[in-house]
Amino acid sequence: MPLPLTQNIVDKAKANIKRKMVADGACKGLYLDVRPNGKSYRYRFTDNRGVHRAVTIGDAEAIKLSEARDKALEFRRDRILGTGICLEEPKDKCPTFEHFVRQIYMPNALTTRRAADQDWGLFLNHLFPVFGPKRLHQITRSDIALFMQVKRNDGYMSSTCNRLLARLKAVLSYAMELEVTGFDKNPARGYKQYKEPPHKDRFLTPEEAERLLMAVRESDSPFLEFIIPFLLLTGARKSEAQNACWECLDWQARRWLIPITKNGKARHVPLSDGAIKVLLMVRAKHEELSLKSPWVFPNPETGMPYSSIYYPWNVARKKAGLEDVRIHDLRHSFASALVNRGMTLYDIKEILGHSNIATTQRYAHLSQERLMEAVSHAEAHYQVHRPLPIQRQAIVHEKSLNSVASTR
Repeated sequence: MPLPLTQNIVDKAKANIKRKMVADGACKGLYLDVRPNGKSYRYRFTDNRGVHRAVTIGDAEAIKLSEARDKALEFRRDRILGTGICLEEPKDKCPTFEHFVRQIYMPNALTTRRAADQDWGLFLNHLFPVFGPKRLHQITRSDIALFMQVKRNDGYMSSTCNRLLARLKAVLSYAMELEVTGFDKNPARGYKQYKEPPHKDRFLTPEEAERLLMAVRESDSPFLEFIIPFLLLTGARKSEAQNACWECLDWQARRWLIPITKNGKARHVPLSDGAIKVLLMVRAKHEELSLKSPWVFPNPETGMPYSSIYYPWNVARKKAGLEDVRIHDLRHSFASALVNRGMTLYDIKEILGHSNIATTQRYAHLSQERLMEAVSHAEAHYQVHRPLPIQRQAIVHEKSLNSVASTR
């Protein structure tokens, strides 16, 4: 049971970042809606169709709590008597889930969130078939629970189910933020994700890398034999390599500029002799195919970056007997090679473009040989096991003989 609101609580209520709602325990249905840009009184009720609805009473800065309670009681009386504002049907103005996503959510997400276009398939293949025709206010918590359970039963991994839930939450939260007509309660708020198993990174051994490179050289894809070694020698993400352009390569300084990365910041990737050699072979391939594309690894048919290289990659990794290796594992393998060659985690953080050293820390355990070498320095420094003086050896020997005799 919520506590009664007081005028002092209302005056001091503030929302720093997220919107919050405070129910009034003294008047059923009345609550204070606090947002970063203001606060207002609202009255929530269930109509005769069992649909949750709410009406705004007024700005909390303009009217007193006692006035809001009087108005809430008036609304409640009108609802009971079947007269007044409560008979109106503003819910019909509430958009459907699909309409809201297409017309409002996605245009905003594409300008404010990186990789938002990659989520479009989640909407088309999973969310629209279930929630698309429903108006936002018709989506219930039970609908979400059933949707998640069906996905699990269909064999989808916890991570995939959680990603779908995250997109659904994002859409409904944005609708609440915009105060969409008729949508007053987010049914996905606080819904817990599935627990995901610990992720295991896969690292290529030198022998496995050699097998993989031999397989990609035999690929029918003209640029796969260059993309894979380039990823292995730079630690770049697949999308970064796919969108690499010639003008971003500084041959003199031997570095590659990635203008936009996952964390939204540009970074420079140093190019080793091996990476430079790969790029020179790519340039020769362009001349062989008479390509005049600004992209380093273009699709010869379009001259534009590949939309997907999964099929030729999948064929190559199976041929190499490495079905469990993902393209992103090449980035992990690059990092593991640096660790095992003595590079510091800070150096690796800068090269990979991690925004947080905690992300790089995942590679700290890789070189057991180097760790053993490191701890051996303490033994060499203190010489704990150096030979004892002759007199001391005699005393220790005598004590050991006495100890053996006593045990007999």
